Amino acid sequence: MNKVFQNSSNFLNWLVVSSQDSTQVATTIKGIVGLFVAFLVAFLPSIGVQVSPDFSSLPDTIYSLVIGILGIVSGIVFVAGLVRKIVNTLTLK
Repeated sequence: MNKVFQNSSNFLNWLVVSSQDSTQVATTIKGIVGLFVAFLVAFLPSIGVQVSPDFSSLPDTIYSLVIGILGIVSGIVFVAGLVRKIVNTLTLK
């Protein structure tokens, strides 16, 4: 495990590369991107930035529900990916 954290380059590689398939992006990063998208879509209109397509025709409840579900699913993906990455790292020999 010490080899993973010897320098920041190794840590970033550990964080970004999938622990299951080294040709794929880590699930942890996919979860972070989903959370970031949910955050942007939810909060950009409140600072005056228009999001395309315009979701203003949707009822507020449905819009909030969709953004909330995206945030929850992305959070679960992030946590699951992080736990799997830590478990796979600790079981390496």
